[in-house]
Amino acid sequence: MVPHMRIVCLMIFIVTLGCSSVDEKVIPQETTRQLQMNLVFEKELKGEFFGVPLNKPIGVALDYSGNIFIVDAGNNRVLKFDSKLNPLKQIGGFGASEGNFNFPTYISFDNGLNLMVSDEKNRRIARFNSQLQYVDEILFSDEEEPLKFGFPSGISFTNFGEVWIADRDNNQIAIFNNIGKYSHSLGEFGYSGGQLSSPEKIIRDFNGDFLVCDAGNKRVVRYDEYASFQTEFKHDYFEYPTAITIKDEKYFILDSYLGSIFCLDKNGYLIGEIDSKLLGDKANMFNPSDLIFISEDQLLITDTGNDRVVVGKLIIDE
Repeated sequence: MVPHMRIVCLMIFIVTLGCSSVDEKVIPQETTRQLQMNLVFEKELKGEFFGVPLNKPIGVALDYSGNIFIVDAGNNRVLKFDSKLNPLKQIGGFGASEGNFNFPTYISFDNGLNLMVSDEKNRRIARFNSQLQYVDEILFSDEEEPLKFGFPSGISFTNFGEVWIADRDNNQIAIFNNIGKYSHSLGEFGYSGGQLSSPEKIIRDFNGDFLVCDAGNKRVVRYDEYASFQTEFKHDYFEYPTAITIKDEKYFILDSYLGSIFCLDKNGYLIGEIDSKLLGDKANMFNPSDLIFISEDQLLITDTGNDRVVVGKLIIDE
């Protein structure tokens, strides 16, 4: 081999070795340290409330006082419980008039002040004050452009009162300004980047970014407050992630198809999984829809297919 060829080969070897060293510093998600997690069954809400059996509970939200609000979709109502899960009040009933619903789904508080209810089949977002008195609504339809919106799903808000509404049918997020007027949309049908497929619940994380459960694409998508795509959380285990909540910079993602909960660290690495059957429970969760922490270690889950709400104590072996 001629001398200059030896030099070239040596340089290629050094570059290759350097690249291998860099790759070794990147920890694949499959080899990230797994935490031992268990969710121990503590309580279930099932049966009659205010004389009517719970039927397909879906969305759940928590106010600043620790009161818990649960959408009883099959009965077209919202139930209010105190922090000890004692029933306090109900609103709703089937219909299209003010204060009534036609298959409500997700709910959220706009900066802790008003409860917003995704009234799916009425194609609107209904707003109630903290006393559950009707305030107003955002219409999720346009007579001039009938195909502009589908049916509303998850709801979230910016610090300035803009409303982000997931449009499951049109694979987009519709953004309304702080007086309820349509502004613009983000996303379109697709499989990557900021594209979406059947988006469900939306929340904001500890950085103020928006996390959208892009259920049809088996992932969670992160956008910044300016609606720019940032990153995705996607794993082979996901089937249909419908809801997400956050605790101690950990993401807890509920997969409706599997009935399981996946835990990711703040960088999106999968670090734990909770099975569809809570320890001590008598049944597997079936098509659960939403979840939220109601205390430091208590996780509440709407077990939609079993017409109940379950509460479990989270135990993590660090």
